[in-house]
Amino acid sequence: MTLQPSRCVLFILGGLLALAAAAVPGCSEEPETAVEQIQELEKSGNVDALAKRAIEAEPTEGRLAVRSLARMGRKAEPALRQTMRKGNPPVRAEAALVYPSVTDRDKAQEPLSDLARDDAEPYVRAAAVTALGHMRAMDSMETLFAALNDPNPVVRRRAADAVTRIMGRSYELFVNGPEEKRLTAIEGLRQDWSQEQSGIRKYFKRDRK
Repeated sequence: MTLQPSRCVLFILGGLLALAAAAVPGCSEEPETAVEQIQELEKSGNVDALAKRAIEAEPTEGRLAVRSLARMGRKAEPALRQTMRKGNPPVRAEAALVYPSVTDRDKAQEPLSDLARDDAEPYVRAAAVTALGHMRAMDSMETLFAALNDPNPVVRRRAADAVTRIMGRSYELFVNGPEEKRLTAIEGLRQDWSQEQSGIRKYFKRDRK
């Protein structure tokens, strides 16, 4: 079969365009997925680009970027701290949960406590409280006591779980009950902590050795 001249020209041009596309970095017939792009940023160690992606992308993609930052360790600490303040709510919550993995216990407590007290979204506050409980943030007990009386019941329940983890026993804190009873229970818990914190701190210090 003989190609007509016009068809021949189109055929050649098509081949040249395909070769040109292949020669341009990042240019291919099938564009990279968001997951692949995030993986490439993680592989290249591009913390700033990942932080930008976490803050500006839609929530599902942003959370993937947060997890990539967490796997990058301590060099990602400033980026995750920024993401906890500036990301959309699901991303802020994800950043709070992974933040302790990129920094020391003592350094993690203040930004997480700020988030637990001040964030406008209940599930972000709940995530921060959960992170404080998992890391047994004993210097943040006042934040947890305050969270026990948070307006949102999910935050109150997470705070009760955190306190149980730190104190080593559960309390009836009326997280879904009358506020008056809850406040009385919190005050009793605060007194117990004042009396027992020295022994609890020694126990966990020994346990970490």
